Amino acid sequence: MTFLDAILLGILQGATEFLPVSSSGHLVLAQHMLGDFEQVGVLFDVLLHLGTLVAVAIYFWSDLSGLVSSFWRRDDLAKQQRFMVGLLIAGSVPTAIIGLCFKDFFIGLFEKPAFVCVMLLVTGSLLWLAERLRNRELARKEM
Repeated sequence: MTFLDAILLGILQGATEFLPVSSSGHLVLAQHMLGDFEQVGVLFDVLLHLGTLVAVAIYFWSDLSGLVSSFWRRDDLAKQQRFMVGLLIAGSVPTAIIGLCFKDFFIGLFEKPAFVCVMLLVTGSLLWLAERLRNRELARKEM
């Protein structure tokens, strides 16, 4: 993988991470198009996502520090923030367990660009359907 390839994949990751599309899926397809998938694979994807995590942590630093400091404070806001931390943990633990238990299976799926294409089409279809149903509901309410 060249330095330019890495820059292009980083730009792709940044452009797709916060859109309702799979940034990981787009990275898989881009790596296959670049021809370097076998060379870097999942490790590079993880590093790109780690970069995204660092950027998000910097952006939300005051919120994150408030969540951490809530364990030492006793005001009403701290109670709400501790509850939020509990929700974050409750949502993350099952995902981590599933990811660890089926790690090899998921890695295998990400090595199949045809599967990734099908899943991107499924996701796109679901997003299109949801938007269409929402617009129909809005039109019905306006009548």
